[in-house]
Amino acid sequence: MQKAAGKLVDSEITGEDAAAKISASQQRSQSIQSQIAELERKLAAMKPNDPERETLRSEIAKLRGQITQEKSAQADSAEQLANTPMSFNYRGEGGFAFGNNLIRDAAHAGWISMTTMMSTVLLGLAYGMPWAVLGLGLILLWRWRYFAKLRRKLFGPPAD
Repeated sequence: MQKAAGKLVDSEITGEDAAAKISASQQRSQSIQSQIAELERKLAAMKPNDPERETLRSEIAKLRGQITQEKSAQADSAEQLANTPMSFNYRGEGGFAFGNNLIRDAAHAGWISMTTMMSTVLLGLAYGMPWAVLGLGLILLWRWRYFAKLRRKLFGPPAD
C-alpha cells in the first residue's frame, strides 16, 4: 500500500432504509406472538377431545411459520444494512497536506493564514463598529453646545 497526500472530495452511501424494514418486521413478529399466546390459552382451556383443538393447532403452526419468515426477513434486512455500499473519492492534489512541493505548500499555508486573519479582523469590525459609532455619537451629543445648555439647565453648572 502506498501513502499519498490528498483530501476527501466526495462520499456517497446508497441503499434502502433497512432499519425501517427491521422495525416493521419486529412489530409484526410481536403481533403474531400475541396471537399465538391467545390461541394457546384457548387451546389450554378446551377439553382434550374437542374437535376444534386441531384447527387451533394448525393455526398456531401457521403463525409460527410466519414468525420464522419474519425472522428471516429481519436477518436479510440486517445483512443488507451491514453491506450498504459506500464510495469515497479522494483527490491527490491541493488541500492542506504537505506533499512534494514545499514552496507551494508553504505559500498555500501562508495564504490560508492571511485570509483567516483578515476574516477575523473584518468580523471583529462588523461586530464592534456599530457600538463604536453609537459611543462616538453619544460623546458628540454630550459635547454639543445646544445640549450643553440643556445639560446646565437640568444639572446646574459644572463643578470645578
